[in-house]
Amino acid sequence: MAEFTENEVKPIAAETDAKTLYPRENIEKLFDLGVMGMCIPKEYGGQGADPLASAICIEELSKQCASTGDIVATHNGLCCDPILTHGTDEQKAKYLPMLSTGHKVGAFALTEPNAGSDASKGQTEAKLEGDHYVMNGSKIFITNGYVADVSDEDAVNAMVAKIKAEVGPVDILVNNAGLMKRVPMTEMSHADFMRVIDVHVGGAFNCSKAVLPDMMEKREGKIINICSMMSELGRETVSAYAAAKGGLKMLTKNIASEYGEYNIQCNGMGPGYIATAQTAPLREVQPDGSRHPFDQFITAKTPAGRWGEPDDMVGPCVFLASHASDFVNGQILYADGGILAYIGRQPK
Repeated sequence: MAEFTENEVKPIAAETDAKTLYPRENIEKLFDLGVMGMCIPKEYGGQGADPLASAICIEELSKQCASTGDIVATHNGLCCDPILTHGTDEQKAKYLPMLSTGHKVGAFALTEPNAGSDASKGQTEAKLEGDHYVMNGSKIFITNGYVADVSDEDAVNAMVAKIKAEVGPVDILVNNAGLMKRVPMTEMSHADFMRVIDVHVGGAFNCSKAVLPDMMEKREGKIINICSMMSELGRETVSAYAAAKGGLKMLTKNIASEYGEYNIQCNGMGPGYIATAQTAPLREVQPDGSRHPFDQFITAKTPAGRWGEPDDMVGPCVFLASHASDFVNGQILYADGGILAYIGRQPK
């Protein structure tokens, strides 16, 4: 494990955290090494390791990448262990083999709206009354998820076919996949430039193309493309991103033009600068107590005088996904606090 951690985990650890990436390739390799099933008995395909061996393994991974260590700990401790401890023989036989050797990653889903990451804050109670349970409280369930590289047309088609078979045709599509490469244009390779285009524009094209036939057949559908202020503006070091978001804006208008007759609405939503974990360093108070220069720049350029919050994006997306927007088509709705409409504050 020390050799794997040094050679495979350490080289990508900083980028994994900085870009909030999921280290999928390394997790697949950990399955091959038996680490993901280390606490599962050998009869179910696992390694049958004891808690001490598990702790040493997770500690070794976490020395270089706490995110990878946490994924392994969650998979083994919060997913596999409850099944092993409390599951029926049928449940163990069904789930443990896929979690040990089947490359299925376990997750711990907290289903109460105010629990956050603290399972002890759960308030909902289920009481057995006769032959059924009565539940009192509030629950939010995540039932499933589907994964594909949106720039891969075949992968997208396979994903959409699976969704249709398991859930039904897609009624509302939100094209939200993206990536950012902040590199001066003269230093950016053509391959990196095209990768950004492939994900933002090619991904939206592939996903939209895959769901449009069913929407046309039903004569109803909503496609929401997550654009950006860079659909309208340029900035230093974001030539690929601005080109991609500009292209996505025009793809939005063209889908609306081409398929509006089928009662399909395709619109875009353009977020402003949003206060997230990714932008937190740009809002940190400086050692001298002053605000970060970029924080000052954004608030000065925004009539609202603040950064947007993730919740500020909910209303616009719900509107574009609802029947309230049935006569709105080919438009880009900017939720930016007014920044695109404003030239900036007059000097005092």
